[in-house]
Amino acid sequence: MKYKASMVVENPLYLENKWFSSDPNVIRDNQNACYISLREVLWKYGIDLATEDINPVGGSDIVIRLNVGRKVYSRSSQQKSYLIITEPEFVIPGNWDRANHESFDRVFTWNEMLVDNNKYFLLRMAYKFGLDRARVNMAERKLCTMIAGYKFARHRNELYSERLAAINWFTKNHPEDFELYGAGWPSYRLPFLGRGKTSLCGFIATRVPKSILKMVFPRNTAYRGGVKSKHETLRKYRFSICYENMKDMPGYITEKIFDSFSAGCIPIYWGASNITELIPSNCFIDKRKYVNYEELCRYISGIDEKSYGKYIDNIESFLNSDSARIFSADHFAQTLSGYILKDLRLV
Repeated sequence: MKYKASMVVENPLYLENKWFSSDPNVIRDNQNACYISLREVLWKYGIDLATEDINPVGGSDIVIRLNVGRKVYSRSSQQKSYLIITEPEFVIPGNWDRANHESFDRVFTWNEMLVDNNKYFLLRMAYKFGLDRARVNMAERKLCTMIAGYKFARHRNELYSERLAAINWFTKNHPEDFELYGAGWPSYRLPFLGRGKTSLCGFIATRVPKSILKMVFPRNTAYRGGVKSKHETLRKYRFSICYENMKDMPGYITEKIFDSFSAGCIPIYWGASNITELIPSNCFIDKRKYVNYEELCRYISGIDEKSYGKYIDNIESFLNSDSARIFSADHFAQTLSGYILKDLRLV
């Protein structure tokens, strides 16, 4: 190989090139497909991309960093350095401090408000997706699910509290129609304390002894545990509540809606403010259109097989269209590698 490239991921679970593994036991549901594609494209041009433990930052010609992390590296004047921002500000605040961007030649992000095509470039989070239409059968599926981790955050645009509100409403009013999956959920059900007050929920969950919480709060009857495959789990349901971690950020579209699409599960979506500009509105249910969960539940419960099939047809058409390509792993790889190859004067 003519060039060495270091992929800085920091998480020890993904070192030893596990970040580029196609083994679902290492990284679930092809979530790293865009990085596997990137590595394959760069290899064709004589660039060996590996995690930072294999290709150390100091000895590499190219450094690609995934989010602003804890480690600080000094770069040589000959190195090409790139930052990919995926996490929002309340998850990694340092991502959005421009002082942390100075050492990078280019910064890539989904944040459309940051893009100037000079230092900051648009690169949407990307996935390997597709829909096996033959495996979609409404009659074999339960009504609704959610796959999400048990999290809290103090931020005006967070949607963790809205996930909790949805869980509590369905568990109380339609327990037979809703099942919850994800990491960390307790056996008891915390109350929804209102938007912007999730820090209080977090305080209760982390400071009050679990033995007391179990006695005070009702049992979390919706919880079914974690999942080995989101795809196989979502295939059991007609609808999935898939809220992003935050709302009202243009372009912030993660894997959640595509996980549902690929499983033939209709997403109930809340997140990016411009979602309908990027994904056709007839492919998903826009939570913003419903005043409350009673209204939403009444709507999804009333969808017949013909209407359900139409949603699936729309999803399939979108995934096969040019409009969906901007979210594909191949597009991600071609876009990012294009800038790298240009900077190295290889194209």
